Amino acid sequence: MGPPIMGFAAGGWWVGFAVASTLIAVLAALVLSVVAVTNRLERQAGSIIDHLTATADGTRPLLDLVETNLHLAAGARALSGADN
Repeated sequence: MGPPIMGFAAGGWWVGFAVASTLIAVLAALVLSVVAVTNRLERQAGSIIDHLTATADGTRPLLDLVETNLHLAAGARALSGADN
């Protein structure tokens, strides 16, 4: 009975090493996947900001048109008031 227990006790360190190595590998894979997802989200957010900026640049002439229409309406009101 003595030698098998002694053999297991002397060779049992590798089980703990294998479990620890597996846990470290799983944690490293999780960290790498989180970093990859974060980088992808950052690229998507940058793309969204670029598109929103381009959209704002494209709609600025519409705001100028509204301002022009308001000035024309004010001028028309002033002229119609001066006629009466």
